[in-house]
Amino acid sequence: VTARDLPLGHVLNDADIEMKTMAVLPAGGFSERIAVAGRQLRRALPKGQPVLANDLEKNQKALRARMAMKAGDLLTESVIERIELPANSGGTPLRIANEIAPGTRLVRPVAAGAVIQSGDISESRQVVVAATPISPGQAFKPEMLKLERLDAEKINKTHLFELAALEGFEPTRPIRAGEALRTSDLRPALMVKKGDQVNLVVGRPPEFMISVKLEALQDGRINEQIKLRNPESGTTLSEIGRAHV
Repeated sequence: VTARDLPLGHVLNDADIEMKTMAVLPAGGFSERIAVAGRQLRRALPKGQPVLANDLEKNQKALRARMAMKAGDLLTESVIERIELPANSGGTPLRIANEIAPGTRLVRPVAAGAVIQSGDISESRQVVVAATPISPGQAFKPEMLKLERLDAEKINKTHLFELAALEGFEPTRPIRAGEALRTSDLRPALMVKKGDQVNLVVGRPPEFMISVKLEALQDGRINEQIKLRNPESGTTLSEIGRAHV
């Protein structure tokens, strides 16, 4: 039965359904959540109403892989396309509501063009946590971080799910060992300090390249513009702060 009032066109998910014991299953009724999850309502249903086959659109929504994926890969909108399948198409396609839950991962490889099945998805989710205490100003390194399971109800879009996503960043605050990291905890890492010598490279390798040693007149983070000075001529210029320290 429905756990709350549901509008016309709503795509059902597990939270929309409550299992209720009945002496007799209504005609067209369902005995498992998985049979209705991901299906779209043909009409509005009030709270406590049994969900019947006639209440659902004939096609079921499914996800198809845009590319080959391996076990452990994150399931995101960029790697899937949403399709509709006949309700009796066979298999157990992953039935999902409007959004993919943050941190959803595959437990086995999926070929490009394959419909993602319920059994392809891990029941647990992992987020990035600190393996050691990390101080503000410390650029993240692989040994500082790890993936760890977190209860699904505690996970949201602000969590981080890939270790590689932290490359070139540092924390904005002290992070305790075992603490989950969020997007608000990150800022671009300091790459150049005031007074550092940097190499300004101009040209299109391998056609030609000119390298000049300059002095940084201010701190610089990735993608920031900073002032540089030629110590020989005293000329000051600005350049994207990606020079080699």
